[in-house]
Amino acid sequence: MLDNIKNAPSLNGFNVLLVDDVNINLVLGKRLLTKLGVNVDIADSGAQCLEKMNLNDYHLILLDIQMEPMTGLETMARIRKQARWNQVSIVAVSSSLTEEVISQCRAFSVEQFLKRPFLKADLEAVLSSVAKKG
Repeated sequence: MLDNIKNAPSLNGFNVLLVDDVNINLVLGKRLLTKLGVNVDIADSGAQCLEKMNLNDYHLILLDIQMEPMTGLETMARIRKQARWNQVSIVAVSSSLTEEVISQCRAFSVEQFLKRPFLKADLEAVLSSVAKKG
């Protein structure tokens, strides 16, 4: 099992942007991420995600794929068009991760996926993996 990531020094100052258009997902996700010891910002749309990225630096974007009006895939495309954001890790989050969706996400350099509802251990593994990449 993974070491207790909450005390991992590599997460000190680790900034995560959680993007979802469903309020309860934002509330629960932020609570869990905060308990894991990371700094969390939330955005309730693709447009707000881009606004927050213009103002802050993030190590990781947890991005819901099924949002409206700007989908997660459209948001990814806009993020990847900006050279300054090319190194930001994006994890696709969805309750329905089909092979087609996974393939579309990989076109935007997304390597990790979280299927909702996800467990604390799943989130710990993602955070640990991204933190190791630097």
